[in-house]
Parts: sequence; C-alpha cells; structure tokens
Amino acid sequence: MTDRVLVLAGRIFEPSASDADAVLIEDGRIAAVDRHEALAALPPGDHRTVDVRQYSLVPGFIDTHVHSTGSGLRTAPSDMRTDPDDVLLVRAVENGRRALAEGVTTMRDCGARTDVILAYREAGRRGVVTAPRVLACGAPLTRTAGHGHWWGNEADSADEVRTAVRRLSKLGLDGLKVMVDGGIDTGGLARPGLLLFDAEALGAIVAEATDWGLPVVAHCLTVPGIRASAAARVHSIEHAIFYDPEAAASSFDPDLAGAIAAAGIWVAPGQAFAHEVFTNPSPTDLFARNARLFHTRLDDDRAMRERGVRLVTGTDAGWYATPFGRYHLAARLFVERVGMTPLEALAACTADAAESLALSAETGRIAPGLAADLVALDGDPATDVTALERVRAVFASGRLVHEAGVARAAGEVTAPA
Repeated sequence: MTDRVLVLAGRIFEPSASDADAVLIEDGRIAAVDRHEALAALPPGDHRTVDVRQYSLVPGFIDTHVHSTGSGLRTAPSDMRTDPDDVLLVRAVENGRRALAEGVTTMRDCGARTDVILAYREAGRRGVVTAPRVLACGAPLTRTAGHGHWWGNEADSADEVRTAVRRLSKLGLDGLKVMVDGGIDTGGLARPGLLLFDAEALGAIVAEATDWGLPVVAHCLTVPGIRASAAARVHSIEHAIFYDPEAAASSFDPDLAGAIAAAGIWVAPGQAFAHEVFTNPSPTDLFARNARLFHTRLDDDRAMRERGVRLVTGTDAGWYATPFGRYHLAARLFVERVGMTPLEALAACTADAAESLALSAETGRIAPGLAADLVALDGDPATDVTALERVRAVFASGRLVHEAGVARAAGEVTAPA
C-alpha cells in the first residue's frame, strides 16, 4: 500500500514551482508539487496531511563537512583520539539527532574511525536509528605521524597509498578525505602547515581514487596545499585557508583562486568553524593561528566567490569548539561576510551542496522524483537568512523526523502557529 503524505505550506522555495504551496509525498519521495487546491482533492483516508501553511518550505539542508563522532567541544581533538568506539558511536547518533532538528537531512562525514562511521551509516540506512543521509569518508589519508594520523590511515610510499585507496573503496566509502597539509595549530608536526602530499603525489592519489569511484576531498590550510590540490584537480577543497607557512601570515592568491574556479573544484570554507572562540577577544591558544586568521579568511572567501569559485556549506560540526546545532550560522556568514544574497546562501545549503556531492538526482530541491527532504521555516528565507535557524518541521525521505510541538490527530498532523 502506498504511503501518501500531503504537505500544505505557506510558500515553497523551488525555482521550478514558484507558485506552488503543496507537496505530495509517496513512499518517501516527492510525487507532485502544485497548488494545494489541486492536490487537496485526494480521496479521504487515502493520505495524511501536514499543515504548515504558516511557514516557508525549503529543501532539506546539506552539510558537506562534519565529524559525526566529535564532541564539538574544545576538547574534541583529544576526545576523538581517545574515546572508545562505543562512545563515539553513541555520540554520532546524538549528533545526527541534533542535525535533523536543525534541518540537516544529508551530511558528509570527513573524518572518523572507519568502522564506527560505517556502523552509524548502516544503522541509519536500516532505520535502526533516526539519522540524516550519511556519506562517509572514513579515516582520512595522511602521512605517517601527519595531521589526523590518529584515525588510522597512514601511507607514505606510492604502493601504500594505492593500497589505502583500494581498501577504502572495498569498504564502500563515499569519498576519500586527504590531509594535503598539516594543521597550522595542531598535529605535533615540526613545522606548522607542513605539505604532506605535493602535486605529483596528490595527482596519483586522485587518479587512483577516480579509478575506484572515490571523489577526493582535500583538507587544505595553506597556499602550497591549495596549489597542489588545484593542480591535481581534486573534487573539493575543505577550509581553503590561504596561509603561507614561510611568512606565517595570510597570503591570498587571486590567480590560484581563478585556477580553482576554472577547474570546477568545489570549496567548503567552513566559515563558522569555532565561531564563538574566534570572535572572542581572548581566544584559546590551541587554535591561536586560526583565530588570528578568522576575519581574513572570511574576506578570502568573498574574494574566491568574486572570482567564480563555487562555495558550499560545510560546518566542521563535531570538531574543535564547533558543536552540532549551529548550521544556520554558516548561512548567515555567507550573507553578512561573504556577499551572498539570502537565496544564494540557501542554494549553497541545498541545491549547490547536493551538486557538489553528486546527489542532485536524489535531494537538494523540491521536485518530483527526488527524496522528500523538506524543512518548514518560520520566516522568509528570500529576504531574511536568519529564517534558517527557525526550523519548525523536518522531513527526511518523507518521514516527519522533527516537529516543534506538532499536535497529532488520527490520519492528520497539524503544526500549530
């Protein structure tokens, strides 16, 4: 028997259905997007209704960069190294619940113990736990003792790298996270920002990963790392901090930004990372260099966008001082500091993010055939980016997974004002 849900909205933010205000869901997928008068003629008892006509309806949000097993506290780098697997798994479940409550229906994990994140992804797929759609990169590839080595995927020689890539592909991971350079504040390296894989080595990694269907997600905190990633034509660059390790200062390169754009490489700048710490006049010493670069990084994000680089939302939630539950802050900074309009920021959170993850045929828009990933917002996201923080209801693949005090009746769900 077909499971049908009719969602009545105040307005639907979908370019192909500008006058629509209702969505018909069948078995978790969008069957129709139309005026509610046209869809409300369904036979009584043939469907359930969710009435959110006082709200705006947008596609489910997508976070392209999270750490599901991270605490999001200032101790997160230590927690993720030392906590046992069962604690990490339970934490992932709780973080996923928080993500859904803020409207995130899809997220890509960019750093976790491989066995743990695969277990969490599988539990979500089977419905054992309620979770967003999870794409898993597993343990990032790094050099021995390099940044992120504690996740357990170290490789040095060309043969070791090829074996590591093939092993991850065999496990069924969704992407390959590569630590192109070291942390500029942490990692125990002799030199902050040490280049771990040069352009030649990274090019070989991209070639091997492409053979096995793994997009390469490149962690880059320095100009040399970004340059190597652009030359190797990775799929996406995470963070994209234009830090010059030799000068120990920011050094934006407009030509390099142009090369990123020309290569069609996506960038998830993580502009909301550790926001409360970095905007505090007395930031912790643990990420002191990052804190000093905070405002410059936002200026560089704007400059990249002006040169045609496509930016998407990746929050780094779960990592240092970046708890789940603040997704909306990334969109707000896109508008207030990076120069996007509210609708452009919404696209960076939805359709553009889906495209960057090769999920456009599955999610990112409100269109027939796609998964019914929907978020009801209190406000107008076309004019007010803060509407993204006022989430009132969330559907993930047609299932109502979050509701702000929704009262239920037999066969009908009605969200109150």
